[in-house]
Amino acid sequence: MILAFICSLSLFAIFVLGILKITLFNQNFMIRAVESSHYGETITKEINHTIADVGRGANISQKWLNQTVSESLVNDNIKQYIHSIYAGSTFQLEGEKQIEETVQSQLESYGKEKNYPRNAEFETTVNKLKKVSIETVRRDIEIPYFALYGKKIMAYTSTLNLLLIFAVAFFGILFSAIISLNKPFFHLIIRYLAYVIGGAGLMVGALPTYLYVTRLIERLGIHSEALYLFLTTYLKNFLFMFMKFGLFSILLSLFLFGVSEFFRKKIVRREK
Repeated sequence: MILAFICSLSLFAIFVLGILKITLFNQNFMIRAVESSHYGETITKEINHTIADVGRGANISQKWLNQTVSESLVNDNIKQYIHSIYAGSTFQLEGEKQIEETVQSQLESYGKEKNYPRNAEFETTVNKLKKVSIETVRRDIEIPYFALYGKKIMAYTSTLNLLLIFAVAFFGILFSAIISLNKPFFHLIIRYLAYVIGGAGLMVGALPTYLYVTRLIERLGIHSEALYLFLTTYLKNFLFMFMKFGLFSILLSLFLFGVSEFFRKKIVRREK
């Protein structure tokens, strides 16, 4: 049983390292969190609201600038930013010209409606709002601590892979020992496998389930609605992955235990 317990610990390590690899170390996991939290939609509203506020400071009605940036443009740039984080490359904002053209077009329409002359003051206002619009989009998408998080994560990629290989090899050695010790008794091998998988499943799923059920993540103090929704969704999905692995492992262990019991009873009947 001690050997089975150590084997279960090694499988637990494999589960944890494997989950980290397909979640925190995977840019697609972050992109899926962005999509499921409607981060792009929410942050687009925040960006346009900020731009419209600046416009109001120049006596321009909100209706002219509250659709300056499209949701598709924001979503494309968010994906580009996430890719740059995991690739370690420099983020380049796409669609700057489109934003400038939208601001130019809207303010020209506004000027015509109000019969404002196209003088130097008007052009200065237009250029200022173009600059503010691009800076707002860049600031709300290019969050500095996301890049720092990505750099720290990717710095441990090689270490994670080595640990995963070591854990798999160690598990293989330990379970081979269990098989060799119980070779004449197939049902015992299956039963030990059930114990190993079930124990690893309980360990991998217990704490994440507690954190998920108690909703501790929802207590994060973040002022931005878009960022709050994204981070809580990202962390919940992370915990949920552990819970799924844990539940699947426990169900598989119960199935294997049933199989081992079936073979045990078969042996007992044969001996009678």
